[in-house]
Amino acid sequence: MQHYDDVIEEFCMDNPDLDIYLAGEVSHPGISDLDFLVLDEKPVISERVKKYLKGGNIIIYPSHLFHKIDYIEQFNLELLQGTIREREKPPVRPFKAVEILEWAPERLCFCDNSLEAAKNIHLTLKSVRRSIDNIDSFMSETDLGWIVNHLREINEIRMMTVRSVERAYIHHVVALGHLVQEFNTHYYKHLSSDTLFGIVDINDYYKFNIADSITSNNEPYECLLSYWNIVTRTGPCQLTNELLSRCRFLEYEIRPEIIDKDYEAFAVERWKILNEVFVWFREKGYKKGMIKYGWLV
Repeated sequence: MQHYDDVIEEFCMDNPDLDIYLAGEVSHPGISDLDFLVLDEKPVISERVKKYLKGGNIIIYPSHLFHKIDYIEQFNLELLQGTIREREKPPVRPFKAVEILEWAPERLCFCDNSLEAAKNIHLTLKSVRRSIDNIDSFMSETDLGWIVNHLREINEIRMMTVRSVERAYIHHVVALGHLVQEFNTHYYKHLSSDTLFGIVDINDYYKFNIADSITSNNEPYECLLSYWNIVTRTGPCQLTNELLSRCRFLEYEIRPEIIDKDYEAFAVERWKILNEVFVWFREKGYKKGMIKYGWLV
């Protein structure tokens, strides 16, 4: 832990005028990465600090929207230096629903298609576990309790052999796919490849095509497309325009029906906040560090 503390201190000393937060915690020293959040300006990052970021990020966020940050992402934020600021709390279940819809399908793409997932399997494993924990805690019932219980028994990741990590990794991917499918039924009616499908090409690994209704295991992606279809229909904005340039939605006459209107209202409000952050990023000319949807910058 001392090495992490030294790196955190170095980062703060290199950026004395910035408000700096530590996002998350170092749960597995030697495996865990560091995640920082800074306000308003791009930070100085030394070579030593870069080594400890690993798969982590330095998030740059506008201070004038800090009170709404929990609407976008609910970090465990520890203020390292700067001004104490208040944060508004979003409605719990709608936030969790959106978090699952955005995060889980992207993790499936990452695990299915990315060489990086194999290169850094420990961090990938932690990431997918987060999706499973979120979905499992959100749902009242699941038929995959045996998988969830098995995964929860894996407490000390560093002590696992490469083979056991790979085996657990496969369990995570399987559980994630099934849990997302189960989740879909709680928020939509008529959601299937007969109502909405499309093609997504975001980056090297985040791409999928469900234009063919014969393709199996599409449910997580159909749910994500439906979510994006909701927020992009609320009116033109820069974030919507950029997303639509990477996606092609194709609809039949029967449109998926949203069951939970509170979820719909929250998703729309959150998208407007995200657009404000996106516009701010573009005005500043930043290319990295956006809190969400950074691959659209």
